[in-house]
Amino acid sequence: MKAKAHSPYRHSRSQARSRVFVAIVCFWLFPGVPSLPAQDAAAATAKAVGTVKAASGKSITLAAEGGNEVNIVVQDGARLLRIEPGEKDLKNAAPLQLQDLQPGDRILVRGANAPDGKSLLAASVIAMKKADLAEKHAHDREEWQKHGAGGLVTAIDPAKAAAVIQGIFSPVQRAARNTAR
Repeated sequence: MKAKAHSPYRHSRSQARSRVFVAIVCFWLFPGVPSLPAQDAAAATAKAVGTVKAASGKSITLAAEGGNEVNIVVQDGARLLRIEPGEKDLKNAAPLQLQDLQPGDRILVRGANAPDGKSLLAASVIAMKKADLAEKHAHDREEWQKHGAGGLVTAIDPAKAAAVIQGIFSPVQRAARNTAR
């Protein structure tokens, strides 16, 4: 009869349970201690999106989409870019000077939270000018007027993927109706 060799992994299951238990107790006793460096990086990264309320020097006051006001401090060496409305990436972005930002411009700011907890230290600012946005909205509105239709949905047929619209006016009907008056 052959003797069994002792494995160095013989007690590995009970040791693993002990390690898990110790880890759970440590997390419970010290909840404020970060467990992974990735958590520190995620907490340090911040971003804000909104409309410029004011810009002066290296400071921007942003009316964020959430309704709150965010103070932005643009860092030396920050990346400042201007994109046209509707662009999906930064391939066609143009450099922007900080003094070119005006109230009403839309911006996306990326950076880190300041130590005071009240400001965002900007590493990059991506802007859409207010005038460009107004032009895009006017163009979209014009396109809707030319190619859109309006009315009241009275029924939907999912099997046919169709809707019945009462009082529908296509661009041609709308033009004929307006000239008849």
